[in-house]
Amino acid sequence: MSKQHLFSQIYGYTVCLIALIFSIVSIPAFVVSVMDQSDSAISSRLSLKYTSFESFKYKQLASQKKAEAVEKEITEKVQTPDDQALRVMYDSEKTSEMDRLTYQAKRYFIKRLLMMIISLLVFIMHWIWVRNITETKSEKETPSHCLT
Repeated sequence: MSKQHLFSQIYGYTVCLIALIFSIVSIPAFVVSVMDQSDSAISSRLSLKYTSFESFKYKQLASQKKAEAVEKEITEKVQTPDDQALRVMYDSEKTSEMDRLTYQAKRYFIKRLLMMIISLLVFIMHWIWVRNITETKSEKETPSHCLT
């Protein structure tokens, strides 16, 4: 066996092994991105700020009271929004956050899918290439009188 043939086989099998490991490691991340895409509302990236309207209202009022305490020098009292205004703010912010999370989930899904496809294609191409080299080399080494 020539050194070049040995080097080609080592290279080919090494690339196949790396591509296969990369594909296997990518599977859990791909599954998570599929789950995130299916329901962004309960994905781990959703802010706890938007779990319920009451929670949102409490946090908004608390932050407003902090701002009022800091700005005592202002003579005019800051108006506390009513429930209807808070509901509009909540729905608007929640929709914006959900749109962002949906886009992010789609982006991760496509990125991970492409990474898996590319690594599997690299594996398949190198596997076929190494198998062809091995078969070609074995045919060259086989004496012609053994073929009959």
